Amino acid sequence: MTSLITGTVTFLFTDIEGSTAILNRLGPDAFLSALDDHNRLLRKEFACGVEMSTEGDSFFYGFASAPDALATDGRVEPGQTGGGAAETGG
Repeated sequence: MTSLITGTVTFLFTDIEGSTAILNRLGPDAFLSALDDHNRLLRKEFACGVEMSTEGDSFFYGFASAPDALATDGRVEPGQTGGGAAETGG
């Protein structure tokens, strides 16, 4: 288990906007494949933080500093999952 951050902490929450509509449009198998790609990308980009929780298409991360969180958040843009749901207009 990863140790939790202590002291002043910055939190980052993510969510896929319109995920229910994307699920309905793609179907469960294609959506889950796109979600797996999305999750891999976020875990890679947020590696300098601590994954506190995840549920559905949402992540909750903690970072030791605000600049770390802001720099990380700026690297992940809509449509960056490399295909799947992000490129279907959802």
